[in-house]
This record gives sequence, C-alpha cells and structure tokens, in this order.
Amino acid sequence: MILQGKILVGFSIALFSLTCTSTQIFACTTPAGLSTSSISSTGATLNWGSVSGALSYKAHYHVYGSSSWTNVTVTPNAAVLTGLTGGTLYEWKVLTNCSGSTSSYSSLLTFSTLCAVPSALSTTSISDVSATLNWGSTSCDSFLLRYFVTSLPGNIAYKIIKPGTATNTTITGLVSSTNYSWLIRTYCSGGQSGTYSNTLIFTTASGPCLPPSGLSASSITTTSATLNWGAGGGASYNIRYRITGTTSWTSTTSTTTTKSISGLTAGSLYEFQLQTVCGSGNSSWSASSTFYTSCSLISGLSTTNITSSSAKLNWNTVSCDSFLLRYFVTSLPNAISYKIITPGTAASTTLNGLSSNTNYSWLIRTYCNGGQSGSYSSTLAFNTGSTSCSTPTGLTSSSVTTTGATLLWTAGTGAMSYNIQYRIVGTGSWTSSTSTSTSKSISGLTSGTNYEFQIQTVCGGGSSSWSSSSTFTTQVPTCSTPTGLSSTSITSSGATLNWTAVNGAVSYNIQYRIVGAGSWTSTTSTSTSKSVSSLTAATNYEFQVQTACSGNSSSWSSSFTFTTSGTTSIPIPDHIVILVEENHGYSQIIGSSSAPYINALASDGMSASFTQMYAIEHPSQPDYLDFFSGSNQGITNDNLPSSHFTTPNLARELINAGKTFITFSQTLPSVGSDAFSSGKYVRKHNPLANWMGTGTNQVSSTLNQPFTAFPTNYTTLPTVSYVVPDMDYDMHDGTISAGDTWFHNNLDGYVQWAKTHNSLFILIFDEDNGSYSNRIVTIFTGQMVKSGQVSTTYNFYNLLRTIEDMYGTSHAGNAASASAMHGSWLNGYRESENIHAGELQWNIFPNPSNDVINVEYTLEENSTSSFIIYNSLGQKIENQILTQSGKGFHNISFSATELRMSKGVYFLEMTVDDKKYLKKIVVIE
Repeated sequence: MILQGKILVGFSIALFSLTCTSTQIFACTTPAGLSTSSISSTGATLNWGSVSGALSYKAHYHVYGSSSWTNVTVTPNAAVLTGLTGGTLYEWKVLTNCSGSTSSYSSLLTFSTLCAVPSALSTTSISDVSATLNWGSTSCDSFLLRYFVTSLPGNIAYKIIKPGTATNTTITGLVSSTNYSWLIRTYCSGGQSGTYSNTLIFTTASGPCLPPSGLSASSITTTSATLNWGAGGGASYNIRYRITGTTSWTSTTSTTTTKSISGLTAGSLYEFQLQTVCGSGNSSWSASSTFYTSCSLISGLSTTNITSSSAKLNWNTVSCDSFLLRYFVTSLPNAISYKIITPGTAASTTLNGLSSNTNYSWLIRTYCNGGQSGSYSSTLAFNTGSTSCSTPTGLTSSSVTTTGATLLWTAGTGAMSYNIQYRIVGTGSWTSSTSTSTSKSISGLTSGTNYEFQIQTVCGGGSSSWSSSSTFTTQVPTCSTPTGLSSTSITSSGATLNWTAVNGAVSYNIQYRIVGAGSWTSTTSTSTSKSVSSLTAATNYEFQVQTACSGNSSSWSSSFTFTTSGTTSIPIPDHIVILVEENHGYSQIIGSSSAPYINALASDGMSASFTQMYAIEHPSQPDYLDFFSGSNQGITNDNLPSSHFTTPNLARELINAGKTFITFSQTLPSVGSDAFSSGKYVRKHNPLANWMGTGTNQVSSTLNQPFTAFPTNYTTLPTVSYVVPDMDYDMHDGTISAGDTWFHNNLDGYVQWAKTHNSLFILIFDEDNGSYSNRIVTIFTGQMVKSGQVSTTYNFYNLLRTIEDMYGTSHAGNAASASAMHGSWLNGYRESENIHAGELQWNIFPNPSNDVINVEYTLEENSTSSFIIYNSLGQKIENQILTQSGKGFHNISFSATELRMSKGVYFLEMTVDDKKYLKKIVVIE
C-alpha cells in the first residue's frame, strides 16, 4: 500500500505538470514587415514576417478607395493574388490566426499593378493608302500607337487613341505597295505607361503612282538653288535638271520633297522634272519647271591709261549677255552717265570726252539671259590729268620717328599721282615709291640719320621734273630701362638672370652682388638673360640691368633679389614670441599713419621686413591651422571643428624635442578653456585649443593660457609663444590704430629685450581683407636678425619650417616640403651659441664711429683672448688672435677705414678662453 501510494502521488504530480503545460496561452502578434513583390498587370505577391504561434493568416485587400474587401486565408506568411486589374492602385492588410484568438490587423500597405501590354495584334482592311490596326481588349486610360515605313525606322508617326476600351484604329495617308510596322502601348491612371507590344508588319496594296506636282525653286544664287515639290505617293523621287535648250540632264534622287543642287552656271535658265518612285514601279516624269540662276557680281575693278580727257575701265571676266556701266563726276553723284557694253565676254571699256583734272567714280553690273540683272559692283574713283603738269612745291616732313616719317608736299597742277624718291644724304641710290595724294608715310629708316627726298608730278600727258630736295633727320631712340626682372635655374652657386627686352637695345649691362655688400660684380649680355656662377650658397643676392643703345644708355633698373639654394645657419633663439594680427594686407599697414609702431619696427636696425609673405587661404581659421600644423586639417570655414585633432603640430613637436610652448590669448575665459567664443575671444584664432587632450599628438590644456599669464620676467617665457589679441585689438573688429597701440603697450618690452637676449619676436597677419592677393606684413626682430627687406616669396609653411629647423623638431604637414626662411639672419651668429651676456666687463667706443674704434675690457685672471669682426651677412672681415693677457684692464683699437668697413652694421665677437661675447658696431660716413 505504501508503494501504491508513492506511485499514485507521483502520477498525480506528473499529471498536474502535463495539464499545466498544455493549457498555457500564447499572445497572438500582429504581422509586421509587410511588402509586395512579383507585381504584374494582373497579380502580385503579399509578404509579411512570420509570427510565432500563428496557425494561419488572413489577408484583406481591395482597390484603393473601394468599400468592399476580398479575404485570403493562407498558412505561409505570403499570399499570391491573381485576377487583378492592370494599372490600378490596391491596398491590403493582414492579421494572425492563433489557437483560440486572432491579432489585430496590420497597418495598410499599397501597391499599383502594371499597365497591361496589348496582345492579339492584327491588321485588317488594308488598302493602298490606309489600314485598320486591331488588338485585344485591355483596361487602361488610353493608347499610344507608333507606326513607320519598315525600311525607315527613324521616321516614326504617333497616334493617341481614346478611350481605353478601344480595340482598333484606322490610319490613313499611307504609301501604296509599302511595308509598314506598328506597335502599341497602354497609358493607365496616374500617368503610368505600359511597355510596348511586339511589332506587327503589313504591306499596303498597290495603287496609282503619280508624278509630283507643285514644282518650284527657292534660295537661288549664282551657282545653286533648292528644288521643291508636292508628294507624289511614293517613297522616294528621281530628279533631273539642265540648262534650258541643252540635251544633257543632270540626275539625282531624294527621299523628301526638297533637294538642294549646286555647281550651276550664273545667269542661266534651268529646267527640272520629278518622277515618283513607287513600290510597283515609277511614275511618268512631271512637266518641267524653270528658274534663272543669279547674274554674277563683277570684281577686280581698275582704271588705267588715264589722260586729261579719257580713261580705260577694267574688270574681271564673267559670263553674261552684256554690261551696264554708270559713271559720274564724284562731286555730282546725281548727274549719272550710262553705257551699255557688249558682248558679255568684254573685260574693259574706254571713256572719252572727260573733263581734265576732274575726279570721276564708276561702277558696273551684268545683264544675263531673259533680261536679268546682277547687283552693281563696288565704286572706283579716278582723277583725269591736266593740260599742264607742274613740279610739286612746299616739301616738308612730319611724324618723324626713329624708323619712319610722313612726307608732305603741295599739289602740282594736273597731277594724277606722284613719284617719290628718298635716300640717306650723301649716298648714291634712291628708294622709290608712289602716292595718289599729297603725302606718303615711309618706314624702315635708320635712327639718328639725315635723309633727303624729292617729288615728281604724274599727269595725263606725262610727268613734271623732280622737285628740289627736302631733308629731315630720324630720331635717336630713347633708351628705356629694362623691366620684368626675374631669376630662374637657381642653384647653390649660380642662377640665370632674366628681364624684358627693350626696343632699340644693342646690349645690356648687368651688375649683381650679395644684398648689403658694397661692391657689384659686372657683366654684359646681348640677349635678355645672363647666367652667373661662383655664387655663395643660401645667400640673398640682388641684381640690376641697364640698356645699352646706339649712342646712349638707360638708367639702372631697380634691384631684383633672389636667394641661392643650399643650407645656411639658422639661429637658435632662447625664446620666440609670435604676435598674430588680423585681416589686413601689406599695403594697408606698411606706410599707414595709423600704425606708427609697426612701421617703426619694420625699419628698426634689428628688424627684417618680408615684403613677399603670403597667407595660404581664406577665411581666418584655416590659416591659423596652416601655420600651426602645416595643414588646414580639412577645415575651410570658421565653424567649430567637430572634434579635436590628433595630427602633428608645432606645440607637440617642441615638447617632443624637450622644448616648451604656450598660447597667450587675450580675454580667454579660463586656463584650458575650450569655449567657441567668450566676449571678444574666439577659438578660431587659437589653433592650440584644437589639439587639447591626451591622445596622439595632443597637448595639455595648461598650454592654453590667458594673456594675463604673460610674464614680465621674459626669461621665464616658454621656448615659443603665440600671442593672440581679442577681436578689438587684433584689427579684426577694432581699428588699425587700436591694434598698433595695444601691440606697443603690451609687447614692446619683450621686443626690446629680445634684441640683447638671443631672442626673437615675429609679427604676422592671418590673412588680408580679400583685396591684396593675401600678401601680409611679416616682421622678424631680434639679436640675430639682419636689418632690411627680404623680397623672397614665403608663406606660413615656410614660417613653420623655420621654427622647426631652429629647434631640430620633426616637420608637420606641408612644412615637410617647404624651405626655411633665409635672408634675414646674421650668418655666423650660430657660431656664437655660447655667448655670455654679462660675465665680461667690456665697452666699444665711439659707437657709431667713422673710423677708429676702441675696445676696452677687464679680465678677472690671465686669459687668451681673440676677436672676430663679422659684416651683416655673417662674413668674417677680420680674425685676430691676441697674446695671453694678464689680469686687469686692457684696450685695443682698429681702423674701419683700413679694414674697408663701409657704412653699415657689423658685429664684434670677443672670445676669452672658451667663452664668447658679442656686440654690435655701427660704421657711419
């Protein structure tokens, strides 16, 4: 009994478990993912996603807008519909049937059936000019019929057929015995169109083949015409034409009712006929139609054999029956005389009974077969001779140039024309010419030369004697100064110097030198270029050109500068401060009374001004990115970049090289601020902010400082600093004067300090205002800077490369392929890297000096001393080793005159044991 109880209990538990499982209720889900496929003109397949627990599905569809639905129950999740109407919009929905329940209907989905393609095509009632086209019944709005001559598939006719219940149409105007092709398509509601049916071909019956009628000619010229006619019921036409009265025809064909013919004879009567080409044969020839070609226009007019009472008129031969000549005294154009000239082969006629010493005009036209006339020729004038022929007087000359002159004289009696002869005074042979007026311009003369000329009157009955000579002297050419100077093929030791040719130049003088040097190297050239060699690598040169003319020379041109290739020393400043101003071109700042401090700095004795420095692009933000990272990083506007960059940049390069960098931005709201703007501060002018972070090439936000953090103890400055004023003081929103004043008040202290502390100040502008080719002011000031202007073309990539080369960093972006900026450094300065500012007590006087210069110094102990004098190009002009000097005061002196130190800036480098000291010397006249 215990065992039975256990079995019973177990069975009860199992039974309970089974019953519980079989009575679990599923939720009946509405189908989703509805789509329609396999759409044709009469059917479509409805699709939806499978639903878990579905026993079947019920699809509900009808024509859109109808109130009546059709139901389809299917087991799979798709329903194939048939018997639909073509070109019709349908809508449908579906629900799920589960065990004991159904889901709600899905949302509605629509589809349109395709327009039906007409079928069962046939052609009946075919005659020679018409046919009835038939097709099976189709539901649509209308039909579009295409039909054409089978051999001419490009010449298609169209016909729109309504209503959409039509099953045939009749076409007329066909050509007999001709194969035609036709096909048809449906148009349904909503502008849908079905595809074209297959093509059906039929042949029209034979009919009468009639010759064309309505023959005419148009567009008639002297050698061509267009023939026209009415259709003759055929597919093409034979044409023949000839000069009326001749026996030979010229034949051609046409598939249209017009034909252009050419190669005709001017002034001739032509006839032409047409024949229709039909499928069953050709028609008879039509009656002839005639036309005249135009008469020729006469050309080649000339007048010869002119006397006091007659003249011979000449023209080119043409084909015609006769000519009509019109002639009259030029001053009496209404008193016209006429002359008929035959035969039509004539090419001249002679007029008699003319008045002496009178100007006549004449023109001529042709007359052709049938009384046609051509257009008149152009008009030609001539002057009859006089009964007397006097020698010209009043000879003079005007408009005398280096190679030409105009000769003038008073008219001789009876003159029809004049003979002229001229020569260089004292030579034997004359140069001859003629004129029909009382002046003659001559050319090809030799400059600066004395000429003589004589005039003779040509009359109807002969010529006068030659006049006495009149003289004139051609001008000596002005020797112009060459322009367009340039340099090409620049190497480390040579270059080709070029300039624009000067009119009248015999040769050119050239002089060149290192910029700032006292003496020139001279050479010559007979062309507009000169190759020079033995130059110094990486050195700034200037050259000038002078034109040598016959007997005189021009002034020297202005200098053109170029820099030889190669490498030169670049200083290593202890500190660089870069000030960035905004949106002004070079010529808006340099020379402006609103920027007195900047202009004074540009001409400072320790400043270099770059006259051909250019920004890269517009607007501001891309330029800031260019000179900070060698690329605009794909940013072409002033909008906030979508993320911080991870590309190479100057700040990270300096940090990687063990150097430091900080940007000081006026009114930056806080250290490390990433604000897009705050008051007059804008992030678009602060490129470092775009690289703040801890990722690749990114930098600490502590490098982004407000200008209030700019130190007064300049020795604590980072290696390189950017200073960015706000929008009022960077000249963007404020005035030039306000920006110049802010610069002076806030950074002049550093500028002056940099001149004596191996440091550098750089002023740049981000871009111009869009009107100055993006040429901007750039000034370098510092102890290592050579004063003057540098005209080499540079841009922001060159500036970035220069700073990278100074500190031996890698190269970012386009700076990798740019060259460093040269021409502004005191070469040799880098040799004095170990200069000590204050350990040696020494003095140079007088300074400036015009000759003798004294150097006093005090040694703390016995030492070996030496001094080197450098010119402004870094070239050594004196190198003297002094004997060992004892402790105490010492004095040396040297003569600037003996050392050939011309007016300018020089540097004296003192070496005491292993320590170097440097001071500037100024030599004056």
